[in-house]
Formats: sequence, C-alpha cells, structure tokens
Amino acid sequence: MRRFIPPCFRKKSKPDKPLAPLTIRNLTSVPIDLKVIERYNAPGNNGPVIAVSRFAGNITSFTNNFTETAGFKLPTGPAPKELEENAQSFNHEEVDIRVEPFTTNHTDKQATEREHNEILRLTFEADGQRYRIDTPLPMGFTRTLTPLGPDPKYSFTAVFVPGKTFLTIFSSANLDRWMSELADYLPISALSIPGTHNSPTCNKALPSVRCQAVSPRKQLNNGVRFFDIRVQPQKPEDPGHDGLILVHGVFPISLTGNKYFRDLSNDVIHFLEEHPSETVIISIKREGPGEHTDQQLSKILHDHYTNNDRWYTDPRIPRLGEARGKITLMRRFALDDSIKGDHEGRGYAIDAENWAYNTPNDRHGDVIVQDFCEVLEYVNIDAKTKYVTEHLQRASCLQCPDADAPPPPLHLNFLSASNFWKVGCWPEKIAAILNSSVVDYLAVNHMMDGEGDCGTGVVVCDWVGEGGDWDLVCDFIVMRNFFLSGASLLTSVLAQSSANGTNTPNIVGTPTANTPTYVASTVPSGTPISGNYTGSLRPQIHFSPPRNFMNDPNGMFVDSDGVWHLYYQYDATGLTAGNQHWGHATSKDLYHWVNQPIALFPPNNYTYIFSGSAVVDVNNTSGFFPNQTNGVVAIYTLADYAGGQPGPQQQAIAYSYDSGYTFIPYEANPVIASESSQFRDPKVIWYQDHWVMVIAYAQEFAIGFFTSPDLKNWTATSNFTYHGLLGLQYECPNLVEMPVQGTDETAWVLQISINPGAPLGGSIAEYFPGTFNGTHFKTFDDVARIADFGKDNYAGQFFFGTDPGEDAISIAWASNWQYADLTPTGPLEGWRSSMSLPRRNYLANITRIGWDMISEPYDMSPVLGKLLATKSSLGNGTVVVDFEHVESNALWFSVNVTGINTTEISRSATMNFTFRSPVSNEFLQGGFYFGGDTPFFIDRSGVKGFENVFFTDKVSTNNPISADGTWSMVGVIDRSIFEVFLDGGERSATVSFYPKNPLTQMTLAAVNILPGMDIAVEVRAINSAWARYADDKGTVLGNVTVGGNSTVGKKGLF
Repeated sequence: MRRFIPPCFRKKSKPDKPLAPLTIRNLTSVPIDLKVIERYNAPGNNGPVIAVSRFAGNITSFTNNFTETAGFKLPTGPAPKELEENAQSFNHEEVDIRVEPFTTNHTDKQATEREHNEILRLTFEADGQRYRIDTPLPMGFTRTLTPLGPDPKYSFTAVFVPGKTFLTIFSSANLDRWMSELADYLPISALSIPGTHNSPTCNKALPSVRCQAVSPRKQLNNGVRFFDIRVQPQKPEDPGHDGLILVHGVFPISLTGNKYFRDLSNDVIHFLEEHPSETVIISIKREGPGEHTDQQLSKILHDHYTNNDRWYTDPRIPRLGEARGKITLMRRFALDDSIKGDHEGRGYAIDAENWAYNTPNDRHGDVIVQDFCEVLEYVNIDAKTKYVTEHLQRASCLQCPDADAPPPPLHLNFLSASNFWKVGCWPEKIAAILNSSVVDYLAVNHMMDGEGDCGTGVVVCDWVGEGGDWDLVCDFIVMRNFFLSGASLLTSVLAQSSANGTNTPNIVGTPTANTPTYVASTVPSGTPISGNYTGSLRPQIHFSPPRNFMNDPNGMFVDSDGVWHLYYQYDATGLTAGNQHWGHATSKDLYHWVNQPIALFPPNNYTYIFSGSAVVDVNNTSGFFPNQTNGVVAIYTLADYAGGQPGPQQQAIAYSYDSGYTFIPYEANPVIASESSQFRDPKVIWYQDHWVMVIAYAQEFAIGFFTSPDLKNWTATSNFTYHGLLGLQYECPNLVEMPVQGTDETAWVLQISINPGAPLGGSIAEYFPGTFNGTHFKTFDDVARIADFGKDNYAGQFFFGTDPGEDAISIAWASNWQYADLTPTGPLEGWRSSMSLPRRNYLANITRIGWDMISEPYDMSPVLGKLLATKSSLGNGTVVVDFEHVESNALWFSVNVTGINTTEISRSATMNFTFRSPVSNEFLQGGFYFGGDTPFFIDRSGVKGFENVFFTDKVSTNNPISADGTWSMVGVIDRSIFEVFLDGGERSATVSFYPKNPLTQMTLAAVNILPGMDIAVEVRAINSAWARYADDKGTVLGNVTVGGNSTVGKKGLF
C-alpha cells in the first residue's frame, strides 16, 4: 500500500526550480490593478521556501501526531516573520496589470527570483486608492489588504496558495451578519453556508469524540450557520421532561459532565435576537446509549422546543426572508404519528431522515448529501477529498431560481471523517489536511466557468477556527458575494458600480417589482406586531411598518368616528417584497398611528393578496350588514402561483363587522374571474347609486371601469387606454372627485402608477384631470402630469369616505422599485420603507401652467413643536439652526417671498437650504433660482449611507413665479425622508436619503436678492409621533404601549 502524503507536503521533483508565475484571481465587483511588485529577503529565515504557512498556529502539534503515522517529516524552522515597515527591497518594479472583476490573470511575473526565501510585497489600486499585501502570508492563510490612504472605499481580503503562487482577492465580509446582504427571496439551498459537524463538541473529550476547536457561539460569530447536533433523550418515558443530552455516538460530548441541548438552543436564539438577519440550520439526530426512540425525540422537540416563533419547522426549504431570525430545523429522525399532521398534513421540519450512511452522494427528499465518513486508512483521505470536491462541483452547477420558482435541493457536504481506532484518522488530524485542501480548491479551481452560480451548498467541517483560522468560513461566505446571481450583486455590485462610475452590470435572476417573492409562512395574527421606532433612520411622523417590508398603501378609508384606516402591502416575515399580507394601522390625525393586527392573510400556500381598496357599505348594498351602517368591504387581487409561475389574477372581496379590524373572505370569490396574469389593484368608489371600480390591465396599458350594485356582481363598462407615460405597465389606479380652486365645482382625477418607466427611472405616479359620468372617464386634455417630481413617491391612494366637496386626502409609498429591497434599515430597526406625509389635494386651473393637482401636507398642528427660528425679512442673509437637541431629529420650515420683480431678477439670485451632519459632514441640499427658467433642485449626493446606480442623486423641476411676484416653500425633514412643497403645493417632491450619522444642522441662505424682495422664514421642531416609552418587555406597538398601565381599545388609544 502506498504511503499517503497530503498534496501540500509532497516533494517537488526539482526543489530549486523557481515557483510558477504569479496568478491573480479577482472575485470582487471592481477592477483591480497591480501597480508595484517589491521583493524582500524574508526576515529571520534563510532556509528553503516553506510553501505551507497556514498551519503556523498548530504546526507543532500537527507534526508530532502526523509524522509518526504518515511516515514523513515536515519542513522545519521558524515560520516567516512580518516585514518591518522600513524594510529595504532588493528589487522594485512598477507594473500595470489589470484584473477585471470575476476574472483570472496569469501574469508573467515570477513569484521568486532567488533560491532562498523571499517575500513579495504587492501594491494594488482600485478606484484610485491603493492597497498592499505581503505574500506568502506569514501569519495564517487569509489576510486583509492594507489600505495605503485614508477613508478606503473597499475592504479586500486575499487567499494565497503558495504551491501554485495563486492569489485570490475578494471583498471582505461581516461574518457575524453576512446574510444581511442577501435578498429575502433566495432559498437557503441557494446559499453557500459554512457548517460544523458535531458542533458543540469543543469540550474536554476523547480525541475521537471532539470535533471542534471553539464554542458554538464563537462559531456563529464567525459565520457558521449550520449545526450538526446529536442528542439522547434524558427521560424518554416522561412526556413532560425536556432533557436532551448532547452526545457523539454512544459517548457524551464532554468528560466533565453532561451538556444539554436546551443551553445550546438558547445560545442560538440569543444570537439570532442580536442578529435578526440570520438563520441557523440545526440538524438533529438521535444517538447515545439506552432505550429511546425517534418518535420520543420528535415529541420532545415538538412540544418543548419548537412550539414558538423562533423556529422554522415547515417541511420544505425556506426562503431566507421567512427564516430570518429563526432556527431552521432539519430532522434526521422519524416522527411520532401525532406530529405527521402538522403543516396541513405535510409533516414537520426539513426531512433528512433516511439518507444513506457513509455515502459519497445520496438524495433524500430535499437534501443531497455527501457523508463518506469511515476513513479507516490514510489512503482513504484521498478518496474523501475526491468525494468532497465532486460534491462541491455538483452544488456549483445549481442556478439560483427566480423568485417564483421552487427552491433547489439543499446540498450537504461533510468534510468530517474519523476512525476511532487509528490516531492519524481522528477528526483533528483529518481536518488539518482536508480543510486546507478545500480552501485551495475553492481559491483556485472552483467552477470559474459553467452554467451554475458556483455556490457550495452547506459545507460541514471539523476543527474550524483553531488558532483563529477561519479560512474555510471566509471562503464560503465570500463565494456567495459573486456566485449568487442577483443576491449580493444587488447590494454590493450596484453600489460599487455607482461609486466607481462603471457600467451597470448584467444581473441575472434578480426579482423585480413585477415578479416579487411570495412564500407561505406563519405570521402573527390577532395581536399587533411590535417594532422599535427609535433608530436613527426611523421617520418620526411618516408612517413605517413595525418590522420588515412594506410597500403600496391599500384600502384606505375614514370611518364615521373619524378614525383613519391605513392598510398596506406587508411582508411580515422578511425585509424584501414577498409573502404579501395587508398590514393595518389606525389614526385620529394621520400622524399618530396605532399598529393593529394584520387584517388580511393569503387564503392558501399558492395564492397571494395584492393591492386593493376598502369601502364602508353604509346602505348594506352587499347584504353582508343587515343590522349596521359601518360594515367594511375590502376589494383586492388574488394572484395564483400554484404552478410556481404567475397565474391568473382575479378580484375578491372580504367583509368586516368590526369596522375593518378583522375580515371574512366572501365564500363565492372571485367576484371578477380572469385568466390574465396582469389584472390587478382594484380601487372602488361610490357614484350616485352604484359602485365603480377602476382596475389595471397592467401590460395592456388599459384602466378598466366596472360597475356594480352590490360589490359582488360586476359589469365592465369602458376602458381608458394608452394615455400619458406608459413605462412597462400600469398599476394602482385611483379615481377621485375633488374641488376646483376658486369655484364651487368639482372635477375628477384619474391617477395611474407606472413601473418601470419613470423619467428618472423606476416607478412614478401620473394623473389626468377630467370628467366622469358613472361609466366613462374623459380627460380635459392630453397632457401627462406627474404627481410628485421626486424619486420616491409611488402607488398613492386616496381615502374613501371624504366629502367630494372637500380636499381629497392621500398617502403614497415613499420608495422606488429600483432600490426598494436594498435600502438600509438602521442598526436597531429591522424595517424597510415608509409612507409619504398625508396630503390634502385639490385641482386648480392656473394660467401659467394649466390644470394642476395641488398637494399640501395635511394639517400638521398635532406634530408641530417649538419655534426654533423666525425671520420676517431675511434679505441677503442666512439662518442657521442646530436641531441636535430636538428629540425627533425632524424639522418643519417655511419660506415666503414677496416683491419678486421677474424682469430684473438675476438668475444668480437663489434661496438655498442645506442639512448637514456635524459628525460625518454628510449633507442634503437644495435650492431655487429666481431667474431664468426658475429651476428648483434637491441633491442627496452628499449623504453616504446608501449608494446604488439607480439611487439618482438629484431631482429638479421648473417652478414659474406667480404673476403677483410671490414664491413659497414648505419643507419637512424626518431623519431619512425629505418632502418639499412649492407655491402652496403646485409642485411637490419626496426624496429618501440614508445618512451614516443624523443630519442635525440646517442652513437657509438667500443670495443676490434684489432690494424690495421680502423673505420670511420660520423653522419649527417636529414632535415625534411615536411613543418613547415601552412596556416591561420593551415592546412599542405604536403610539401607545400595550400592557403595563396603558390601555388600548379596538381602535387604539387616542
């Protein structure tokens, strides 16, 4: 039998031959240029080149154990030392070698020019900034490149493979929260996940039992997201006892006494509470001595551990969004009969019960596993390495599915192996060889070409983290930054492309607003979801969801008690669009909101609730409410995804006896059947003696008009087609009657949202003034008018229940589908997206601009606070306000200008504003030019907390000065959202921004103002609409606290 020698230690046929030329692999999203190569004598070592330095941390113990059994000796001598900062090179070469993103460059530069040991100091340049690294790496296998200037834009890490002089550079990752950069729609089987085998076996134990060097918590902190756990029920005959002893085979995992699964699971839950973006897969198998059964284990886990919202136990592969903050359970045990009926009869937990033992490749259910574990002789390590790399190749061929496609199987690849009876085949010895071989393979050979996404699946290791060596974990996590199509590319490539001015990358498989992720999952019902409203980005008077993702406002109405009801598209389980429900909040003033329980749920696992509207059926036309006048009916779209692809979109209704807090779906749904997959977003109003619905035939560029006497039976009456900006599709139509300024008349407005296709990119709303006769709408003219000239105002809806003779009240979604799934959520908050301010709207026919929908903030007196500054005649002056002491970090300001002489005013005459952070010097700015074509602009380029190629820096509009020589501006800044209203609402804009530090200094400056012009300025603090107190559990549900001494009724506390 031939003697096994690890590949990295095998003798070279010509030891004095120079190493191969340097090869550089760039696994980042930016071009990297090699600029300088410097050669140094390696300090403190004049012996032969030691090509393997990764074992520096445990080289002594490894040598002592391995040389006796493998029959050879490692190179001896001290490990290379760090270069001194003032070390003198014996060769300095200026080069210019570019390595494009995700490519490999085989250079002609030799790694060594002398026979004795050398150090190469390589200097790279990326986006004008330089970074340096010394190779071979003297203190471990991976190293962060050293930036050579202040404020580096990037953080790079490198893997060096000495035998092949191969340097792989990748973007550094935050190991404790690396999943936060990935999209919610991704199934966990599409991720590259580092795991550990017999994860808690880090205690003093038999050497054949111990598999890990560090504790499970330390593993989690360093990126491990899969735990392999073996347990023994302590008292299986007692159903009330929850004791599960951690074991490995028939042995306890520690020689110092039993260790328990309860402590381990609590540690994982505490980690997830601190890192809610993550999920941890725990695979559990029954082992240990004694009489106990799988069925008993399943009952203990089911009844004592997983019966809460910290566990994901659905028997299918979850999407990341529905597993975040939870333990995802994989079972390697049979179920008790009483549990088989869980999840609508589908069972309990991801089923991995029957994979074959000691298998190089076996599929069971949703799991494909390599677990060849009986390495009985040294030569078998070669076979194990072969099986591991083959399984990595299989995993790399998977393509991340589209958002609406079923998840691929989960690839499990165990690097662990052992032979109890042979010292050289104990877990630590095999891991020392196999882990490093896999790092080499991933760095050099792992699927640079091919049709898949080049992921790894779950790779389950022994002895990671020993001596601080997390190479394996780093490689897996970094791989996903590139190889997952449309995942981290969305968050890093786009942001870096924007920063670098590079071309927009081609992103494959990325979900858009048109194909969001919809996954069935359990969300809270009957109680409001709690949220933290104190974070630095959380708006204080703009509504935002308590947690997770929100988009379009839905079903808005005001009831007879003056309570405003806001429903909204809501994914209660993730931070991106998907798993849509109808969230619900109520208010008496449209600023102080109370989060209510979720109002509408999907009817099953494959049908989803899209946007719609709600009405109060005062006259009981529906027949649902024979004994009341405040019955509420919701009208919404049901979207069928039964085949994994978009199916028919049909219209349904649900009715509520309690003023819109809970709903009962109509048993005869749908009320409008359809075979179209692009037919959605019904908005219903009352017209004289019947109901009218407007609805989008989205990609036919048509708004359909339907009528009904009872909300159940609908008749198509007309279509409004091909008007205004078309974009890709029409969505979220609104038909509303509103007053005309200066008259006793009213007129109608049809508002349509388009996405994508806005002038600035992405989504926007346009409107058409006209007439309506109960069945047909006709525009006054053919002009396309934009509802808001900012980038972040979409899918606005008008409240049902206001008087047509009074201003129409609206709220819009303050985001844009080009980046809505990517924006930051703040360090504490775990939410994404907010609504615009509530607005009062009416029509005006203005001489200089024609028909215009005037939009102004709804009465802000409930939230306006202390007067901070006032100036009745500013002239060419400046107002500076430091509002760091304002608890809300939010301001309202107004500027009113009179006496403008449009024939004499210079274009250089301006009224400017700037909001700035005194900590980071970030700023948001804007201004108005009184001369020329009177442009107004807003610029968010100075805010640095979020960058994306589609996150347009600047927006502008022209704002003609009134004939009476006046101009006005009202602005509201609310932590991460800014709204401005010009000339009483003739023009309005909504702009989101995400500073690293709060913007708490304001400057208003008038420049080159002519004599005779008066400028009046007023600045007020805004009082937070969200309560700053909590119950004994620290749970803030909204503006009131549930529990303690506070009380909340069905409609909240007002």
